[in-house]
Amino acid sequence: MNVSLQNIDKVSALLTVKLEKADYQEKVDKSLRAYGQKANIPGFRKGKVPFSMLMKMFGKSVRVEEINRLVSESLYNYI
Repeated sequence: MNVSLQNIDKVSALLTVKLEKADYQEKVDKSLRAYGQKANIPGFRKGKVPFSMLMKMFGKSVRVEEINRLVSESLYNYI
């Protein structure tokens, strides 16, 4: 994760946050596994849903949630 600040003029600045897949992938996997322990999906016993199924169903939303959380944390810590 890289946070940089570029001053445009005396009152304006551009703050850039760059994330790579390695920064958030572990947290996404951890969140999906935790969700899989509680998920009650038809056709599977509680807590026995395959990881690939969780990734198909909830992967995108969990990834967006984790990225938003990481960006907001990094901005708060930088400021």
